Amino acid sequence: MTQPGRARFPDSPKGSVSWAYYSDDGATLVIEFFDYGDEAASSMGGDVAYLLHLDAESQRLFSEKLGEPARPETLIQRFGNYGDVKRYLNEHAIPYRHEFDSQA
Repeated sequence: MTQPGRARFPDSPKGSVSWAYYSDDGATLVIEFFDYGDEAASSMGGDVAYLLHLDAESQRLFSEKLGEPARPETLIQRFGNYGDVKRYLNEHAIPYRHEFDSQA
């Protein structure tokens, strides 16, 4: 499953994919977990997505902690999937806005 303009993380669980990309206006870094597996279908009624939105200040803090720019192409080399990124953000107290889309 590929999406233009999105960098795909290498280690998403079976039946899912994780991406890093910028919002349409280019201001927000988005980390997305898209679950299209059987469990999502049976428990949620279909595909679901979990998204982390990082504004400019959060991106600056993330880059500072990483020691390099927090860009999609960098993140997919440093982290295996959405869960790894979320854990890192939480461990380093980097703020983000969480979104759940039950109609993905």
